[in-house]
Amino acid sequence: MSLASASPVNSAAIGISPPVTVAEVQAAGGVYRVPLPQPAFVTATPDGVYVSWHVTNGGRPGSYLLARIDPATGKITASARLDGFGCALAADGSLWVATGDELLRLKPVTLAVTGRVRVDSGPGSMAVAGGALW
Repeated sequence: MSLASASPVNSAAIGISPPVTVAEVQAAGGVYRVPLPQPAFVTATPDGVYVSWHVTNGGRPGSYLLARIDPATGKITASARLDGFGCALAADGSLWVATGDELLRLKPVTLAVTGRVRVDSGPGSMAVAGGALW
């Protein structure tokens, strides 16, 4: 089975054309071995390396898959689907992700959501300074 002719194997299809699924990235041996359409961000933190891609599942624009990868192999160790993803940043032992109208706090290893903060307008960027998240 080639990646170009493979059908999506789950509901988290990554990219635009051809769809590349999380399972196909894993089968190929990691993100370094598969051309991913529209990669959005790469974030390196003390807790890991994170890569995100635009997702076309269900035709919903602005949806992304955030994957924690093993930096040596590119293999996905955790993943999360996010809407309106803007950027990811490490602060105070968590991974913070700006989405369309929320700031999410994630566990760095599992990418499980541990907190949410609603914001009036979507944060375009974030920074850590003076011990605070800005």
